[in-house]
Amino acid sequence: MNVLAGGVIKRSMGKVFELNRKRVFSVIEARQVLPIVRRVTEEANLRIRGLLSKLEAVKDRDAEKTKEYEEQINRHVSEWQTKIAKLGAEGKGLWLVDFDCGTGFYCWKYPEESLDHFHGYTEGFQARVKMRDSKTVVSEPKLETPLLEEPPASF
Repeated sequence: MNVLAGGVIKRSMGKVFELNRKRVFSVIEARQVLPIVRRVTEEANLRIRGLLSKLEAVKDRDAEKTKEYEEQINRHVSEWQTKIAKLGAEGKGLWLVDFDCGTGFYCWKYPEESLDHFHGYTEGFQARVKMRDSKTVVSEPKLETPLLEEPPASF
């Protein structure tokens, strides 16, 4: 059961996740949020791919349907960016997510399996570099505000 109190979602398992808050992540925290980001991104990608197929089928024959599908695609992209922002990260491009780490961004792009890249604040995706510890398995620390394994149902 999820209980909302002051912008904080509390789950029956005792884990807590604050929504709608831009934040600075440690690499461990960003990696803990990544499965949620990945699932949200996969779902949005599937919806948009379906709409793109429909759009391709009508684009030269039905202007009204073309406009309708384009609006739906734009709405889904916007909803995806909103969900990413609610998790405290930034949706920078289509399926590209940056996690602010205080000195730059941990950078993830769908469909990458893990969070392995970094770039500075003034650099973009093209300048990202692989982190040295990207293959290091890190045990989960005790956080003051542990993170949920999945977003709340209303997310």
